[in-house]
Amino acid sequence: MNFKLQLVACASEGDEPTLKDVFTWSREDLSLASVGLTLAESKALLQRLQQKMIAQQIATRLQLQHPVGLRKKGSYSLQLKTLFGNVTVDSPRYYLPPTEAGPKTFSPLLHLFPQHVTPERLYLETK
Repeated sequence: MNFKLQLVACASEGDEPTLKDVFTWSREDLSLASVGLTLAESKALLQRLQQKMIAQQIATRLQLQHPVGLRKKGSYSLQLKTLFGNVTVDSPRYYLPPTEAGPKTFSPLLHLFPQHVTPERLYLETK
């Protein structure tokens, strides 16, 4: 028997849902050892689900709030620490208009995730 877990993302009420495959696995026979998920499979499942969900949320946010009139410089990897492991996302950078003082580039995700740690993980680490 084969199983497939999909994530359905709807940005808003009228939008077409986006399907993302998260995890697939198969079970050949039914025995006590093969019933349900193993611990390793459940950890991998949660990690992939977290990765896909965060990537979709960031892509939707960047698409809706795309900086108008700014030229893209490139992107770099940003590591977000969550309860289910570290998630790496691409963080775009944009050139700002030239001024005397101040930064020359802008990263929207850097302002969205200044600490790179989710509040739940930070709470458990300090507890």
